[in-house]
Amino acid sequence: MKKYFSLTLSVIAAAILFASCGGGGGNRPKESVIPEEPVKKPVKVKTDLDRELIAGRVTSVRQRVYWCLEKFGRLEKGRRQNLPVSDYLKVFNEKGFLTEEVHYDANDKVANMRKLAYGADGLVASEEIYKGATLSEKIVSSYDSRRRIVRREVFDNAGKLKSKVEYSYNAEQNETDEDIFDSSGKLSAKFVSKYENELLMERAKYWGSGSLAAKEYYTYNNENKLIELASFKGADATFDKKTSYEDYEGENYTAKVSYDVMDEKIEKTFYAYDKAGHLLARMTYVNSPPPPVAAPAAANDSAENDSENEQENESDSKKENEPENEPEKSETEIEGEGKESEKPLPTEILRSFKGTGDIYVYSFDKQNNWTRKISYKIDRQFEASSFEELGGTREVSDDATRQFYYERVYTLAEN
Repeated sequence: MKKYFSLTLSVIAAAILFASCGGGGGNRPKESVIPEEPVKKPVKVKTDLDRELIAGRVTSVRQRVYWCLEKFGRLEKGRRQNLPVSDYLKVFNEKGFLTEEVHYDANDKVANMRKLAYGADGLVASEEIYKGATLSEKIVSSYDSRRRIVRREVFDNAGKLKSKVEYSYNAEQNETDEDIFDSSGKLSAKFVSKYENELLMERAKYWGSGSLAAKEYYTYNNENKLIELASFKGADATFDKKTSYEDYEGENYTAKVSYDVMDEKIEKTFYAYDKAGHLLARMTYVNSPPPPVAAPAAANDSAENDSENEQENESDSKKENEPENEPEKSETEIEGEGKESEKPLPTEILRSFKGTGDIYVYSFDKQNNWTRKISYKIDRQFEASSFEELGGTREVSDDATRQFYYERVYTLAEN
C-alpha cells in the first residue's frame, strides 16, 4: 500500500511539473523568445589631448620657441623667439579637455589667453577670451538634449551682448542653418547648408538682407572622401577658387596634396604626416595661370565658407651666437631622453615635387610625445632627390635653412 501510494504521488508530481513547463496543453500558445539586442560598443570621444597627439596622463604642456643654432655638430637653442602663436601653456582637465591656454611673448609676458568652463554634461559652457591679462569677451554656449549646440552668445567685458549665433539641424542631425545676429538682435548673416546622403553638397552665405554673398560646392569620390571644393562669390556667381584634393598612403607616412586653381595661378600645396599624425612637411608650388573656370549651371547664388586657415607668424631671422639657458622644468616631467625621429618621409612624392615651405624633424620621449622639433625653411624652388637626407641632425639640404627650435615640457597627473 505504501509503495502504491508513493508511486501515485510521484506520477502526480511529474504531471504537475510537466504542465507547469508548458507540456500537455495542446491549445496553449507558446511563449515568444525575445532575441537579445547586440551590445553596442561605446564611442570613444576625441579629447583635446587626442587632437594634440599627446599620450599619457598629461595635465599640461609648455611649449617654447627658440632660434636654432649649430655648435660642435649639435643643434642647440639660441635666442627666444617672439612667436606667441607657438609659445604657450595648455592645461587639461582629468578627462583630457582643455581648460586654459596662455600664449606668451619672448619675455614670458602674457600676449593672450582663454579659459574654458564645462557643464555637467561635459560640454563647453563658457569661454573667456583675454588680451594680455584683461578680459576681452565671454562666449556662452547652449545645447539641446542631443548635445548639439543651438546657441552661442558673445558678451563684452562689461557683460553686454555683442552678437549671437543660432543653429538649426535636419532629421539626420546635420547643421542646416547658422543665423548670426548683431547686438540689437538684427540678422546680419546666414549660412545655409544642403546635404545628399549625409554628405555636405552646398554651403551658401547670405547677408542679413537676404542677398547672396557666396557659395561653395563639394564633390566626393566613391569612398565619400572630399575631392573638390569650388567657390563662387557674389550674386552673379563669379568664380573665386577651385581646390582639388588627393591623398597618398605610404608604409610610414600619409600625404595630402591640394591644388588651388585661381584666376591668375595654380597653387599646389603638399602636406606629409607620420602615422601618428605629426606634420613632417608643408610645401607650396605656384605655376602658370590656368584656363578660366565657368560656374556650375545651378549656381545662381555665390559661395564662401568661413573656414579658418591656421597660419604661423614669422619672426625676424636674426641669428644669435649664444644659446639661452635651459628653461625650468615642471615638477613632474615625462621621463626619458628624447630619441631622434627616424621615420622616413615620402621620398617618391617629394622627388617629383618642387616648392618652398617647411620641413620638421622631431625627437620623442618614451611616451612617444615629441619634446623637440626643428623646422627647416625651404626658401626657394627646389626638387629633392631623396627625402631621407632631411632627417636627424644631418644637413637637410643646400636649399634648406634651419630656422626654429621648438621645445616641449609635459606635466603628468599625480597618482
